[in-house]
Amino acid sequence: MEDRSFPETPETGAYSIIALRLWLNGSVLRLAPAWALLAGVLLAGSASITTENMLQILLSILLVDAVWGAMWNQIQLLSARDVALPAATLVSGAVSAIPYAQPSAPVTRFWLWLSGHGDSLLSRDVWLAFVMASVLALMLNHAALYATLLVAVSALIGAFAIPALPSLTRFLGAVVGVGLAMWLGLSLFMSEGGSLWPQADTSLAWLIGTAFTGLAFVWEEVRAGAPSGWVWVSQGFLVGILLLFGEYGAAILAVAILIIPAVQLAKGGAPAMGRWYLLLLLGVSLYLAR
Repeated sequence: MEDRSFPETPETGAYSIIALRLWLNGSVLRLAPAWALLAGVLLAGSASITTENMLQILLSILLVDAVWGAMWNQIQLLSARDVALPAATLVSGAVSAIPYAQPSAPVTRFWLWLSGHGDSLLSRDVWLAFVMASVLALMLNHAALYATLLVAVSALIGAFAIPALPSLTRFLGAVVGVGLAMWLGLSLFMSEGGSLWPQADTSLAWLIGTAFTGLAFVWEEVRAGAPSGWVWVSQGFLVGILLLFGEYGAAILAVAILIIPAVQLAKGGAPAMGRWYLLLLLGVSLYLAR
């Protein structure tokens, strides 16, 4: 794992109030919020890119990838520091056999947080990320603000779910990183300012967003040890949606893109599915937006 630690700020005149560091968080050739948002924009049926909506897109990328990511990561980091119970509690006797009273249980960890043990999951750094996200969301549309609230709630639930329910955290991570980002991209250029719920003429786009959220979640589960058969199920779901809506060309394109990683997976290999899923996302979105 790449070391992302930084030395202490040198005493050379740090005048800024907000400390900001930027770096590429891994490879750009994978499913990521920025790509998911762009796919949502394409699936919304935007016919042209003007100077005005280009600014919206850039602000949206900053929101979903950098600021939502900062909020999610900060809460997860604080949660990781707070996994263990206080020492006084650990030596005080036998651990309860009740599942929701175990040291790793979400309810127990939530209670410890309320009691003031460890780092607060609502520290000033988390609030700063949330305020920045809210300001950017208000500059876009009402769907962006609702999505930001969902990201904050999802991040808190995901933090309390570790380590008892890691699958729930991975699912919420896929929802935040793919699903909500595509949702925002769809809402930006829908007629009459967008809709929070699927409409008849955009139901395919919403289902594709759901399918890619499932793809991202299932692959993370497989990497964590789940059976690889779920990969085939999730990919089949996407192809089935395209066939159901009569998008046979998009379905053929999806199958063509997935052939090579499918062969590698069938042979017991571990293909870099993130790259193939990114190609699949952009390929299907561009085909449907033609």
